[in-house]
Amino acid sequence: MKHIGIVECISSAQLYITDIKARGCRPLIIYPNRFGDEHLRTYREIIKKNIGDVADYIEEGDDYESFLDRLREMEVIAVVPGSDLGVALADRICKDLDLLGNDPATTRLRTTKNGMAEALGKAGLRKIEGIEVTCEDDIRKF
Repeated sequence: MKHIGIVECISSAQLYITDIKARGCRPLIIYPNRFGDEHLRTYREIIKKNIGDVADYIEEGDDYESFLDRLREMEVIAVVPGSDLGVALADRICKDLDLLGNDPATTRLRTTKNGMAEALGKAGLRKIEGIEVTCEDDIRKF
């Protein structure tokens, strides 16, 4: 059966499940490696309990090429981010599997305040001036 992947399916992204099933596909919940803290792990368990067996689940794992092979075997025809945490991996998967999706080169422009301001500026639109900070001294200097 063909699958549609949802990367980091949290919050309202659970609503995609019904839409995916209505299209005759099986939902595939994809867990990226980068966000494995304890709070997120607990939240993932709650979501999995809510969704149950109406979806399949897969973790990115340590071997990205093997992960892509598994997605190909599962006949993944589309991948969407289920939260901001899933945008980067969804973009990368779509590119690597030749699926429709956003260019990974634009991920930062869509997911960070500085990236968004940069994109607005390049388009000739007004933007809020800001800087990225790593400490209080950076804020004081701004």
